[in-house]
Amino acid sequence: MYKKIIGFCVLSAFLGGVIGSSFGFLYAYFNPMSEIEGYWEVNQLIKTPVDQYHLNSRVTILGREIATSADLYDDHANFKVNREMLFRVLDIKMNIFNGKVVTMVPERSNDEELNNLLTAPYVISYPMFFLLDCNTVIMEQSQGHPLGTARLLKRVNNISCKNP
Repeated sequence: MYKKIIGFCVLSAFLGGVIGSSFGFLYAYFNPMSEIEGYWEVNQLIKTPVDQYHLNSRVTILGREIATSADLYDDHANFKVNREMLFRVLDIKMNIFNGKVVTMVPERSNDEELNNLLTAPYVISYPMFFLLDCNTVIMEQSQGHPLGTARLLKRVNNISCKNP
């Protein structure tokens, strides 16, 4: 009797491991963001009461991780801030991402509104990605983002698009 119970438990654990590994592999292989995976650039202007700034961002989308590195310049092309952020998925079904500042050099600037904008952690819910072609994406992330605007992402290394 004990051998049957132990055998059943071992078989259940083995089958659970095999089935769990299979689903884990499928979950890792079929990535919902695979079409937009790669290295992208975003350029935009930010206006505050003190000054106007040019933001040059590089966005890396690999797997389920989105990392950004942004350089901020003033109107006279003087370097102001470099900020690196990491977005992680909070809820894949609801499409909610949490953005956290990893590093920021320098840590403060003269513009208090810019400091608040760059250092605040925030949660982006329901970002929408519109794939215009294989090298251009419009990302709209108005819910939760401090700037609340759409961004045009251009692929750094252009790839040849497949005809539909």
